[in-house]
Amino acid sequence: MSSFRAAMRKYHLIIFLALTAALSWIGYWPGHKPGGDVMNALGPFAAALITLGLTGGWKGLKAFFVRAFNVTRVRPLVWSVAILLPTAVAFASAALIPGVFDRPWPQALVTSTALNALSSAPFILIFIGLGEEPAWRGFLLQSFQTRLTPLLATLAVVPIWWLWHFPLVGVEHTWETYAALLVCQVGVTILLTWLTNAAHGCTVPAMVLHTVNNVVTGKFIFSFFLGADNTRLWWIFAGIWLVIGLVVVVATRGRLGFDPADRYDPVNP
Repeated sequence: MSSFRAAMRKYHLIIFLALTAALSWIGYWPGHKPGGDVMNALGPFAAALITLGLTGGWKGLKAFFVRAFNVTRVRPLVWSVAILLPTAVAFASAALIPGVFDRPWPQALVTSTALNALSSAPFILIFIGLGEEPAWRGFLLQSFQTRLTPLLATLAVVPIWWLWHFPLVGVEHTWETYAALLVCQVGVTILLTWLTNAAHGCTVPAMVLHTVNNVVTGKFIFSFFLGADNTRLWWIFAGIWLVIGLVVVVATRGRLGFDPADRYDPVNP
């Protein structure tokens, strides 16, 4: 068993990424559910749990859950950023679209869209926030931070997280908005690293930010902009997040809230 665990630990990133692709893209493989859902957002979380089970057994799984979901050490500032910042970015992005305030916005449409967006929040928290953040920030980021600086670890997560969204091209993204997503995710990933490190490894604030962003932006603000305006909004949105990420890097001198005392290796708890 020890030799098996040692092999699993050596190749844990390959195992995690392979499982993530297999479990997340189950609807994307040719011939499967044509025109249906192409992404299983719970895939990364399931992949992380399987990998943790293979590398550390019950001990590894327990350490992961205790760390990733322990909200007792999360400061009010972290919760405030997780809730308020994505909301502010969404509305600021829309406000920068030329003539946005000169357009007719039927109150009934705005109200119904807002209610639909709010009603989607529990689903997004469970199936997207939980499905992604404990895996990307609680497992993958922590694995990278054991051998890289927080900034380099963050930048290593970015292309993996971005490529994971590839099946959404042609469904939720055009090629241009998919390119904007990469720029956006550089800034967002930096902030999510800071949120997780500032929360001593707890991924719940990252889950909250992800949920608020998807509800306010995806389900509400972005639904009012189509075609060229939607593409323009994506680039404005991405630019704002990139600036925020750069500000966090400068403000924290690249440490992104990391405390060496909180160093954690998921596969060697």
